[in-house]
Amino acid sequence: MILELIYTYYRYLDAANRTFSVQNQEKTDINDTRAEVAHHAKKFYNQRNMYLTGFTLFLSLILNRTYVLVVELLAAEDNLEVIKKQASNQSKEQLRFGEIEERMRNEIEALSKELEEEKKKERDFETLKKQANQQADEYNRLADEYNSLERQGSSESKKTS
Repeated sequence: MILELIYTYYRYLDAANRTFSVQNQEKTDINDTRAEVAHHAKKFYNQRNMYLTGFTLFLSLILNRTYVLVVELLAAEDNLEVIKKQASNQSKEQLRFGEIEERMRNEIEALSKELEEEKKKERDFETLKKQANQQADEYNRLADEYNSLERQGSSESKKTS
């Protein structure tokens, strides 16, 4: 592409040089009609070549810029597709992590409730244990009192008999 631009630029410079050289020859007097017609034809062809190569150079620059813009656009579209895929993957990951977080919260709540129930059961067990110990102590006290009363009763009955 660059070589084409250089070649077109060279052709433009050559055409411009020839046009200016023909215009410089115009300053000399030409008396012959055929020579004058040939001179004007040569001038016309050189000007035509200069305008055509100039326009070709201009269009090739525009074409080059258009090509660069299209390549950049395609690269941007590819990049956009990659970013969209990453965004959708991140969105899916975010949803998955949200679901995992929700499950973990539910599990934490369930375990917290279970822990509270276990603590309550342990408190109830401790209370029941204390009550059983108190009842055992009371039973032992009453049994001792009963035994002492029975001994007193049997010793009094032995005394009376």
